[in-house]
Amino acid sequence: MMRHLSIIACLFCSTALQSAFAQDKIGETTFKGMQLARSGEFEINIDGPVPQVVRMYKGVHLTLIAETAEENLDIEAWTVDFTYDSEEDKMPSVIVFSGAVRFTHASGTIRAEKATIYVAKKEVLFTGNPKADLAQVRGIEAESIHMNLGTGIVNLHNASAREFLWGDDAEASDAAKPRDRG
Repeated sequence: MMRHLSIIACLFCSTALQSAFAQDKIGETTFKGMQLARSGEFEINIDGPVPQVVRMYKGVHLTLIAETAEENLDIEAWTVDFTYDSEEDKMPSVIVFSGAVRFTHASGTIRAEKATIYVAKKEVLFTGNPKADLAQVRGIEAESIHMNLGTGIVNLHNASAREFLWGDDAEASDAAKPRDRG
């Protein structure tokens, strides 16, 4: 019986996250599904009208699957909490990743202590010492990073960046790099 519930919970979580992220295009990527690589513990509410994933914790690693492997998005966190607008909702309205959060994509990596996804708004807010390394901007540190995936606008609050790269060169030459202000 527990094995059966565990399989149902995994299938439901996969469907819920897949639907949450695949409603339309997020940025330039459409996610087709999700792979749950690991979740130490898993809570699902089966008491309401529809089953709802409440929490995944004790180490979570999942991958949002895109059309090509280089567009996949790997997400790691200690805990993932799901919030629904009503007990009838199959889709969460807010997903909160916390504890050593890491979003990894071919275009770069963002790390923070917390990432909150507002599904309907297509917005992600990274807080708790967020840091990012992207293809053209390296060593980003900020108080918060707010991404509107619908419009493609990213706002960084109290931010700095080690280097901005122009052109096709993968890295600035050593002579051109800024000196450490020490």
